[in-house]
Amino acid sequence: MALFSRRASKPVSVSGPVVPQERAPAAARAAAAGALREPRVLEIGREMLEMARGHKSGVLSSRFWSDKLMDWSMRDQAFKVQLFRFVDAFPMLRSSDAIHEHLTDYLTQPGVTPPPGMSLGLAAGGLAKGLMASTISSQIKGMAAKFIAGTDAASALPQLERLWKDGIAFSVDLLGEACVSEVEAEAYQAKYLDLVANLPASVGGWKANPRLERDHLGVVPRVNVSIKISSLSARCNPIDTEGSIRALMERLRPILELARDRGVLINFDMEQFALKDLTLELFQRCCEATDFNAGLAMQAYLRSGDQDAQRICDWARRTGRVVTVRLVKGAYWDYETINAEQMDWPCPVWNTKRETDACFERMAEIFLTNTP
Repeated sequence: MALFSRRASKPVSVSGPVVPQERAPAAARAAAAGALREPRVLEIGREMLEMARGHKSGVLSSRFWSDKLMDWSMRDQAFKVQLFRFVDAFPMLRSSDAIHEHLTDYLTQPGVTPPPGMSLGLAAGGLAKGLMASTISSQIKGMAAKFIAGTDAASALPQLERLWKDGIAFSVDLLGEACVSEVEAEAYQAKYLDLVANLPASVGGWKANPRLERDHLGVVPRVNVSIKISSLSARCNPIDTEGSIRALMERLRPILELARDRGVLINFDMEQFALKDLTLELFQRCCEATDFNAGLAMQAYLRSGDQDAQRICDWARRTGRVVTVRLVKGAYWDYETINAEQMDWPCPVWNTKRETDACFERMAEIFLTNTP
């Protein structure tokens, strides 16, 4: 239940009192600023693309096959869905035969086209079947190792230190969410407290890296912990907004106060759309109640992305609160799309990647325009 994933992140800060007070609409100001930045954005993008193309893995390396699987899943929606369904089931498969049988079942469904060469492995028997299962297993474990650092604060430290030495900042969070009992919520709270209490002492002794530790506003905390609000209360229900916020703030208060005292940045992760407005309201109230290093993930695949970004900027200006924003595309696209279709509701996410990318750019400009 309590494995930690890590992500490199470069925060964008949003502030109130130093934001220019022009009367022009925010969208117009953001568009004008974006036009000035566009040439430099394209230049950096081309540099990154060239560097990425220069680091292709050899055909004999395990990373080569991992990259191939991910590349194919990005091009083939049906294959991607079935591959990730298999990944969900993988931890419960105990033998090569079970792995091969499930893999074959998932990836030979009508409309699913495996990458070239994989079809032969799926149809193989004997030693070849075992080799296929072993290869896929190693790829999944290898991908998991990139994101899972340990089972508690102490076991996560070696992996986190390797990232730091490579010049990569990190945020740690607990795998799993949406607890179903108060006992489970208390266990999640204890694990968050473990991270906040025990990571700073060890991380503070690592070699200095000014690029990761400072920005134009000053010190950036070395320890960054991401929390999911659904893990901290079994009664996290947007229909009962006030009751949910009261219960969540009671669980969050010890975490935020300890983070304030230990100099830890706390990120509020954004989950499914149904919890979006509850998360934003809870974040704002927690920031107003406790003076901690605050961060918030925001999703560009939501149709409400522009309004959500402006809401946070307006609140920051009004309260004078400086916060960090981690702008992401979003991780629940399939769920949101399928759920909206099933319930006959308007879909809350953009239907195409192009629309999501455009919203990401607009939101980034809103935040940049409001950055002190």
